[in-house]
This record gives sequence, structure tokens and C-alpha cells, in this order.
Amino acid sequence: MGKHNHTTGSAVRLGATLLIAGLGLGLTGCETVFVQPAETTASARIDCPRDPELGRFGTGEMVSWANGPDCAEVLRISAYDPMTVGSKSFRLPGGAPVHLLAEIFPVGAGGLYTNVQCLNLISFTPEAGHGYTLLQTFRDGKCRTTVTDQAPGAPPPTVVEHPLVAACVRTPAGYTRVG
Repeated sequence: MGKHNHTTGSAVRLGATLLIAGLGLGLTGCETVFVQPAETTASARIDCPRDPELGRFGTGEMVSWANGPDCAEVLRISAYDPMTVGSKSFRLPGGAPVHLLAEIFPVGAGGLYTNVQCLNLISFTPEAGHGYTLLQTFRDGKCRTTVTDQAPGAPPPTVVEHPLVAACVRTPAGYTRVG
């Protein structure tokens, strides 16, 4: 009887160990998101409306922070799934250069993500206390991301569009790339 209890106790400990290990592995596979700074006079607000031409069923949009033009680290900031309409906003630290990866992706049946995409990597230095509009458009086969400082209604002088490298092209979490 004592040996049976010992075996059962070992099995329970082994099961608990496997459960904890499995949870740990599961958590490391989660998508990491950008942590926005607090809304203060030192932060900048970015409004990100959907492309009015594409803001309908079957098109997703996503904005991510990248650590630089090599996209070695990419953190999701905001996303529109194919059913979402409207506009979203987020905050960035003012006075520090940022790289933003903006993407429009068409979605087919069953959440399949096609290889046709609109993807741009831009950088600029948002000024503390300013508001900006980030808009990505796809017209006539051309993909474009613009940033406008809302006060003067013009692009900030520091905005740069960077060439894409392979690490910048990613499949959004929850989708499967096809085609």
C-alpha cells in the first residue's frame, strides 16, 4: 500500500511538473506587444485610421514597433482584424526616433493570409506633446505609409521610408501564409 501511494505521488509530481513546463512553453510562444508610454506632456499621440478604401471585410491592418531598419525585434502596437472599422490611437515617447512597420494584408476564407501584402517601414522622431496621423494606403498597386503632424498639417521633417529586409515580412499571429 505504501509503495502504491509513493508511485501515485510521483505520478502527480511528474504531471504537475509537465503542466508547469507546458504552460511556460505556451507563454513564450505568445505574441509580444509594445508597451505604450503614459499619456503625459512627454509623449506623442498617433492616430491610425483605417484606409477608407480598404476598411471593409477581408482586409486586415497592423502597426508594429521595430527596433531598427533590420527588424530584429518587432512588437505589435495596434491591429485591425478584417471585421473592424474606425480609427485607433496609440502613444509613443516624444523626442526619440521610432521605427514603425505598417502592413495591410488581405485575408481569405478561414483566416488564410495571402502573400499579397502592402508593407512599409518608416522612421521619424515624434515631438513631445504633438499629435500625428499615420495612414497606410494601397492604390493602383502602390503601397504607401504617410505620417502627418496634425498641428501644421505636414509630414515631420525627420520621416524616412526604409527598404524592407526579410525579417520585416512576418505572418500575423493567428494566420497562416498561403500562395
